[in-house]
Amino acid sequence: MRLVILILTRVLIAVCIFVHIAAITSPLSANEARQNLFEMPEVSSHMQRAIAALKVRNIGLAQNTLEGIAKKYPWYVEAHYILATLYTAQNKPDQAITSLNKAVEAGFTNHQLLYKDNNLKPLRDRPDFQSLAEGLIQKSATGQTSSETEIKVFPVRGDTALISTDNTHWDGKLLTLRSYFKFNDRRAANSTVQNIKDPIASQLNSLFQRGLAAGNTGDIYDNRDHRHSSLHKKQYPQLTFSAYSEKAKAQQLDYGLNTKILFNSPTIGNSSTAITGGPFWRSQARLSYTIPNGPQHLFLQYLNNHIYVFPSVRDYDYQEGKQDYLPTNTPYLIISKGKSGSDRPFLRAVATILAAFKPDDKDELIKTNRLASAVQTVFRKGLKSVQSDADYFTSKAHKVVYEKSDIDLLKMIKIANDFDASTFPAPVQMRVIEESKLKPGIDDFTRALPEQLFNSPSTIARIVRGTAYEKTMSLEVRSVTPGIAEDITYKWVLLQGDPKKVSIKPLTASGNKVEIRSKWQKPFKLSHDPEVTSSRVEIAVFATTKNNVSAPSFLTLLYPRNENREYNAQGRLLSLDHRPTGKTYVDPQIFSKRNWKDEYRYDAKGRLIGWTRTKGTKVSEFTYHGALVLEKDSQGRATRAQRVAYEYSRASNGQTEAQEKLLNAYLNYEYVNDTDQRGIITKKE
Repeated sequence: MRLVILILTRVLIAVCIFVHIAAITSPLSANEARQNLFEMPEVSSHMQRAIAALKVRNIGLAQNTLEGIAKKYPWYVEAHYILATLYTAQNKPDQAITSLNKAVEAGFTNHQLLYKDNNLKPLRDRPDFQSLAEGLIQKSATGQTSSETEIKVFPVRGDTALISTDNTHWDGKLLTLRSYFKFNDRRAANSTVQNIKDPIASQLNSLFQRGLAAGNTGDIYDNRDHRHSSLHKKQYPQLTFSAYSEKAKAQQLDYGLNTKILFNSPTIGNSSTAITGGPFWRSQARLSYTIPNGPQHLFLQYLNNHIYVFPSVRDYDYQEGKQDYLPTNTPYLIISKGKSGSDRPFLRAVATILAAFKPDDKDELIKTNRLASAVQTVFRKGLKSVQSDADYFTSKAHKVVYEKSDIDLLKMIKIANDFDASTFPAPVQMRVIEESKLKPGIDDFTRALPEQLFNSPSTIARIVRGTAYEKTMSLEVRSVTPGIAEDITYKWVLLQGDPKKVSIKPLTASGNKVEIRSKWQKPFKLSHDPEVTSSRVEIAVFATTKNNVSAPSFLTLLYPRNENREYNAQGRLLSLDHRPTGKTYVDPQIFSKRNWKDEYRYDAKGRLIGWTRTKGTKVSEFTYHGALVLEKDSQGRATRAQRVAYEYSRASNGQTEAQEKLLNAYLNYEYVNDTDQRGIITKKE
């Protein structure tokens, strides 16, 4: 078994090598690529699960996943190739050769890789392997290998940007589809930016007609709810509206949350939809934060000048609940307060800001991938509630959900038209240097659900699960802004949470490194929206120059609202009650159910001795290693205990529940003297 694991470790290296080479050699023919292109996001999602399983050495899951891909998508080369390496590692040479032949049939052409990949070394003396390799070499020598797919650019002459297999390709590095469009010069555009009878449209049209504003030529509007809540073409004659080919629609590329495609032009979009039924109900925004790679794709959109708007639906201030259920806050989206249709005023706001930038500034922001962050900056500064420069560094500007009554379009037009791209810092990118970890034995029941919700360059999101009173993190940030001669410094602010319980300590003069400390917090009322309760601490960081300031990047810490904790003055946990109270809702995708209460004990030096668990009518005791006490001495101290693990199962309502699982492993304790309450392990069974 050890040999298999060692070989499979090399499989991981082969995976990386092959994906890189495959991207260069384009193993599919042009016709095959067009035929299967829009299935690639789904294939990629399955492949990521397979590779993730390989990384944790779950060979069975990886193999089953790959076999499923190979069966459903027989044209996908990588699945057949990696299966061949897996079969070889498991001493199944016939199956390995069969998979390699299927890879060749699907378009594999890289005969060099067959001899470079050490995972295939056991096959190389076989005649059928040599025949396969020689066939590829001969095809290569006679020029019979498949050619690369030609990527075309769709020339937009009307009001429609068509997404088809002709102008779309699969980006193997970013794992997303990309569509390409070419627009006419804005000087040939319709002279009307917005065909609406109000002062906003009049001001915007006047600026454009005098050459002082860029307008919306070259901007794509991507509606993703089948025009349920949509901008109207007659009102926005310069906007280009996305349209999807039948093949793209067949893969639902045009509906709901966009996690599959990027455009080469500035894009605003929306999907006035939500998951309203079942245990995993949520807005599209919450969905994007809680699915694998969702936040990473949001950042790609942000960096590629895209902004989408989604209604909060039930995730914020819904009816009598008045709760904030969103697990994080990001600069990637705009979330409107309300249900379907509440997003339209915000779509107009974004379209207005895009149109109001001066032509040269907008072009510079597009070229340097700062347009989306500039739009977010203008939008937030232009809110009615933001009355001063100081207000921009408060939650008044950086809410998780916005109300349409706070939009001031004339103010936003002025800020956008006065915008100076040459001094505007790029989005702040964040990196975790170090953070407090879960304690082995004490926090074991959280391991199946890690504290990391996600890391993305402009938002780091954590779920505080550990029992420690204080969560600590050290962060490093940077804003890569070519052409800005001014020094960039970083301003950190607490947007929401108890300021008495959060410490932000800069470690450098510029503020590019900080230490964050946040103590346990119960749900609290929001300062900017006192009727709403949240349990999410938000810290924002801004890149600042002498004359400008960036959009925010966020560190968010979500505290579990389904736990009651008591700490003493020294920050030691006295009790942790997991038992549900009332109808408190928590996201089943994030939090699990544990139907017990733990009460903790400490010795005279303040060291943890163990805890007592009450589960229904059953009471049990645990050592400070998290082992179940089986035997005690005359003073009630544990002498023998059994190791405990925690299994998670999902109920029909979607909620995961943790249950103790006794392991066939035991600990024996001895004590130094009669006053020793902690003891040491003297034997492991």
